[in-house]
Amino acid sequence: MKHITAAIAALAISFISMSTISAADNYIKDLELIETGNNREACIELPNGTYTLTAEAATSDINGVYYIYAKTAGHTMASTAIPQSTIPQTVTVPGIIVEDGKCVIGVYKDGDAAVSADNFTLTKSVDTATRVPFLKGGEISKLTYIEDMGGKFYRADGTEGDALQIMAENGFNLARIRVLNDPGKGHGDGTYYLPESYQTVDDCLELARRAKAKGMQIEFTFAYSDYWVDGDKQFIPHEWAEEIAAQSLTGTKKYEYLENKVYEYTKDIMQKLIAQGTCPDFVSIGNEMQCGMFFGDAKKDNYKGELYYDKPWLLRFVNAGARAVRETAPSAKVVIHTDKGGNVFDWLNENWDSTAFQYLLKRADYDVMAVSYYPYYNADISIDNVVTEFNKCVTELGKDVMIMESGYNFAEKRSDGYEGQLQNNGYYQEIYGETVNGQRAFLTELYNKLKAVSGGRCIGVSYWDPVMITDNVGWAIQENGDYKQGNVITNSTIFDFKGRALPAQLAMKYNTNATDKLLITGKAEPGSAVVLTVNGKELAATADRFGDYIASADYPADGMLNITANGKSFALKAPKDGVLVELREPYKNELAAADGKATAVFTANTDEATELMGMLVKYDGSGILSEVSTVSFKPDEKKTASAELAVAAGDTFKSFLWTAEDMQPVADAVKVTVEK
Repeated sequence: MKHITAAIAALAISFISMSTISAADNYIKDLELIETGNNREACIELPNGTYTLTAEAATSDINGVYYIYAKTAGHTMASTAIPQSTIPQTVTVPGIIVEDGKCVIGVYKDGDAAVSADNFTLTKSVDTATRVPFLKGGEISKLTYIEDMGGKFYRADGTEGDALQIMAENGFNLARIRVLNDPGKGHGDGTYYLPESYQTVDDCLELARRAKAKGMQIEFTFAYSDYWVDGDKQFIPHEWAEEIAAQSLTGTKKYEYLENKVYEYTKDIMQKLIAQGTCPDFVSIGNEMQCGMFFGDAKKDNYKGELYYDKPWLLRFVNAGARAVRETAPSAKVVIHTDKGGNVFDWLNENWDSTAFQYLLKRADYDVMAVSYYPYYNADISIDNVVTEFNKCVTELGKDVMIMESGYNFAEKRSDGYEGQLQNNGYYQEIYGETVNGQRAFLTELYNKLKAVSGGRCIGVSYWDPVMITDNVGWAIQENGDYKQGNVITNSTIFDFKGRALPAQLAMKYNTNATDKLLITGKAEPGSAVVLTVNGKELAATADRFGDYIASADYPADGMLNITANGKSFALKAPKDGVLVELREPYKNELAAADGKATAVFTANTDEATELMGMLVKYDGSGILSEVSTVSFKPDEKKTASAELAVAAGDTFKSFLWTAEDMQPVADAVKVTVEK
């Protein structure tokens, strides 16, 4: 068992800034954190409400798992991973929901780093209506393409699985899907094009179904193009351009045509998404459209298209898309997205129109301002600068905010030995470097600081192309010769060069929200429909091609889960330290006769310190229990244990694995008849 360092062991909770819950002062004063396993925690009493917990914490190393948490009855734990720094940093844990007057707060440590935490504060949220759950996800738009080109994904333990399942198991809960109109040869920028049949409407609808099945929220981005669009280029879809040419549309007539197409196209796809049960939670109108939409290639030969920086028409295009979203999905949040996170408000004048994007900020119909923030491209911008800018947006515009794109190198070179698109890690190059733990450290700091945005109004982070792992795909295909250009981001995904989950995914796993839902994952026949009964309520799920499924269940008020799935029953305690319940067999059971004995071998697939008891039970030919052999072991000390009994012809054996303390089953009985 790992132990909390002396810096933690001597820790007394110091609550300050308590004016909002002064009635609770007498209950929390001089309360000590008590060590329980890898945790050091205390239970306090306070009025019901929603709270934010903060602490000053430091850790000498990112290796291991270290976080601040709060747990209340009927909800999963809220936690925030501690950033790597020997200088104490403020760690913020928002959205703690107290409904029975009690809250357990604490520090978790599983690793060899020195950890300190003090100056705890717990403040009551004034306006809980505006606070949003913090989401951790990324772009999955090219996943089908990657899989078709041979990309394979593995858990950290080496077991193969669906990328979405693996990421969901690690807390990835927001899938960004970016739809293109009609990609393919001849529909690019004249030099390059994107592969046909991928990121099309049909492909994106299927990705939305897959993401929804894994319990993820959906961010759906309309690019309104057949090719890449960003601040330098915004190409009109090929089909639309042909219609404009056929009708000889120019000037206002052309712009009105585009405005109407944005509305009709957006509405049509939204209706398709809703019809299949995957209504997006967030919808982006355009992608990095800070200079406008439909203006062509501004970078090429220094050409500025006719709609480049045309602020009034940009506003009309955005509002046309927003109108389509409002009419079809009133609960979805409309997003506008720019690059240069941390610099969005530069040169802002009193009319809010210094740039085309700033022109939108006080005029467009939207709910969320999203930015791209890459340390490489924003080398003089820190996370603190982005937070300052987000606070300005929340305060002056009353909008939610999020990082739509971010990326960080986990290796100096790509898998092919060449420099990647992100040539270094900019502001954080000398702080965290280009390593797998540096990538994790960056995301840990990013998540923590964004949780402190004013009013809890930061939705979260969508990582850029976390699944684009294989060299068989590229950023584009050359028109002349159809040569694939290289995959320039294999060193900034969240899977390594062999497709195995990187430690960066742990940054997602240990930043959790207090929610009244649990995700239950298990095994079934690949592609099969699964029906679970959880505390008397039926749930439906579908197993993916690897046989993994995820279902969402209510968090039990009494903390106990009684689950039946695929004819098997489980009695489990609801997890305190996350939102995921795994129904995979926690041990491998083998019964065999050798030298006149039956042997049951129990192998525990967990690192928990809970003592387990394995039992091998023998019944005689009449079905009467005749003998029991037991063995006790703790998984954090050893993984396997065995029990033996003598064999007689016709004897029947059953094996059980229970928790030793409260005798709760953690796996099913297996019935085997062994003949001598």
